Amino acid sequence: MNDLLDGFGDSKVVRIPETTLDYDNNVFTVTGEAYPENGRRHFEEVFDGFFEHFEGCTDKQIKFTFALTYYNSGSAHFFSTLVDFLEDLAVAGNDVEIVWKYYEDDDSMLESGEDFRDEAPHVNFVLEELKDDVD
Repeated sequence: MNDLLDGFGDSKVVRIPETTLDYDNNVFTVTGEAYPENGRRHFEEVFDGFFEHFEGCTDKQIKFTFALTYYNSGSAHFFSTLVDFLEDLAVAGNDVEIVWKYYEDDDSMLESGEDFRDEAPHVNFVLEELKDDVD
């Protein structure tokens, strides 16, 4: 596993998501809140090599999980680019799964997942509802 938060400070302070890029197993996650001050720069640094790694790939199994509680418009733009890229990989013959996790009372995050799902009709896109743990 390759946790690329090193050098970006405390994710709870600067509001960057926890990101895990496991290239050995092609399993990737983005978790938490995503509103870094410069979203494009942040995500380009974190995902440096991600797009290049999969360029031209066929017949790979790829799983990408989003478990976000909030993201800003700059992050949304990058996530859209990422989902479009994953869609291209699926069209090229890769087995791509996106799991979009959202809390049961978060209609906004559910709608976001539905919108991203619509962008990627060739991806196995799973909307997974999470139960709130609050009593």
